[in-house]
Amino acid sequence: MQLDLLFPVYIIEMVDPQSVFSFNLKAEQTFGLLLAENGLFVALLTISVTKWTSVYKERNVFIASSITYCFSIILFGSTQWIWGLFIAIALFSLAELLTEGIQQGFVSKLAPAHMRGQYFAAASLRFTIGRMLAPLAIPMTGWIGYNWTFGILSALAIASAVLYFIMFSIYEKEQRSNSTIY
Repeated sequence: MQLDLLFPVYIIEMVDPQSVFSFNLKAEQTFGLLLAENGLFVALLTISVTKWTSVYKERNVFIASSITYCFSIILFGSTQWIWGLFIAIALFSLAELLTEGIQQGFVSKLAPAHMRGQYFAAASLRFTIGRMLAPLAIPMTGWIGYNWTFGILSALAIASAVLYFIMFSIYEKEQRSNSTIY
């Protein structure tokens, strides 16, 4: 959600015009290029990243995605250099792609057939909650500054990795106990 909210505000307020391949880019143009980079990566790499991640346990992929989000947010908030921003958005896009393909399959595998709709609705709550909380990042920058705001967002990404670890540990423990019963 921060790609549409905090990132453009940060770029407009903090990133000076810079030259890239003899083109002088203003903040708005820089944001447009970063958004285009994200869209290009998502369009070109979704299938290949999904195939690549399908050989790993879902737990590891979800945790890796959260950690990659953390690093991309830290990098984004700690640079005003356009090439650093391009690298940060590439990492951000990778984090997005890591879970994009496996999430629906995981929910399908997890949910009993008669409750699949409810499970998908619950899975979509992360986007609903994200859309609800994400706008708070903008006033936070005025209250506590960009460094703290990006730090808090990075901490939330790490917290999600911890939650994924706990959730998958509980799920795997239940799977093991159910398989010993039968």
